[in-house]
Amino acid sequence: MKIVLPVMLLATVLVGCTGVSRQQSSSGEPPLTESGRGKMPQAPEVIKVELLEPDAVFPHIKPVYRAHNLRWIEAYCRKRGIQRLDRDCVRLFCQPMGYVAEAIEIDIKRRQLTVYPGTHSKKDIVQTPLDEDQTAEIRALVTSEDFQKIPKENERIGMDGISYLVEASIDNVYSCKLHWLPEDKELMKVVDHIRSLARKKNAEQDAPPPADKPRR
Repeated sequence: MKIVLPVMLLATVLVGCTGVSRQQSSSGEPPLTESGRGKMPQAPEVIKVELLEPDAVFPHIKPVYRAHNLRWIEAYCRKRGIQRLDRDCVRLFCQPMGYVAEAIEIDIKRRQLTVYPGTHSKKDIVQTPLDEDQTAEIRALVTSEDFQKIPKENERIGMDGISYLVEASIDNVYSCKLHWLPEDKELMKVVDHIRSLARKKNAEQDAPPPADKPRR
């Protein structure tokens, strides 16, 4: 009896441990290893990765109110072969109902202005040089605190009128403003300046060459 009693006690302890292990397995929880005793099981780290379309012209714009306007502009860009905005560039699109009337891009680093023909225009792309003061003024406008305070979109919705999209990529910082019939004076200040500069450069290029002075 002295030998049998300890054996019976040992068997009882082993059966109890086995029962606890089976209960843990049936509950769906993995048994803890020796190194993991007393620790809660760690959930796997989940990292949300947002995949962008490799050929998206506007990968950083997610419009809420002006979704249909952006689709028209993007279709125009694909037709004209216009890619996403490069670094140190500013771009303006003027989009009335269903088409793009004006598309102007300013390369600040190269000091170059590019005017793309509108949707229904048969003109060619026109590129003209800019001077240092002209590019510096554009840069100052789109990096100003007033411009940065402008909402990305306005909340006005309508099918007529005109939408303006201003993009800027300066010092690796991208910003954009997509407004329908904008009332923001600071936004229209940038829009009017870019359009005025483009028209001025086009006028200079279309001007006839000066006549030769008559020889004496």
